[in-house]
Amino acid sequence: MKTIHAFLMAATVALSVADSASANLIVNGDFSANASSFTGWPGYASWTSTFDGQANPAISGWNMNSAAPSSGVNGKDTFSTFGTPGPIVAFGPSGQQAAPDRNWAFLQGNGVAILQVINVTPGVEYTVSFEAAGRAGDSAQGSAYAYDGNLVSLLPGGKFSQTYSDVNFVPDSYTFTPTLSTATIVFQNAGGGDAVNFSNVSVVPVPEPSTLAGLAIGVVALGLASRRK
Repeated sequence: MKTIHAFLMAATVALSVADSASANLIVNGDFSANASSFTGWPGYASWTSTFDGQANPAISGWNMNSAAPSSGVNGKDTFSTFGTPGPIVAFGPSGQQAAPDRNWAFLQGNGVAILQVINVTPGVEYTVSFEAAGRAGDSAQGSAYAYDGNLVSLLPGGKFSQTYSDVNFVPDSYTFTPTLSTATIVFQNAGGGDAVNFSNVSVVPVPEPSTLAGLAIGVVALGLASRRK
């Protein structure tokens, strides 16, 4: 019984460490934090719609590199009274037009970008995961990359001028290793299409081998406990 108890303790610790290691460092990575405040067609940030007079906020947690209108939020939680009332999907891929299942940030125009500065640990490898798409009928090119510090130096490992489907969102990712205590995560329209859309952004540290080993021990412990019962 003591052996089982020790294994259970190990499992608890391993699972706790794995959970903390996988915590997303990005704020508002699914673009839902203030999506319901985007109510003016076609969903530009920090802009009052000329169609229905609705004023939109900035994208929560993110900075923009250009003046509005150029980027904003579309998706399931946005809503416009212009035309047929419903979710704003002006820049979404065709698979999201009828019934969107997410929110996303759209970047319209070559060079338009959104960015966010996060706290990181120097020398630790991080994985940036996201989903991207073009606009219905118009596949798009997008870039996703990271800078050391606050735009100090470009870090290796980003995605540049990738072509994304106009039908639906596709997953993509890259890794980077900072040398400073902060990093700037950037998503950008790389041209080759009217708008590129990004959704479900996350940045997590790559687990150390010791963490993976601890997780394996935890799984074994749970299995032994189950057999004991």
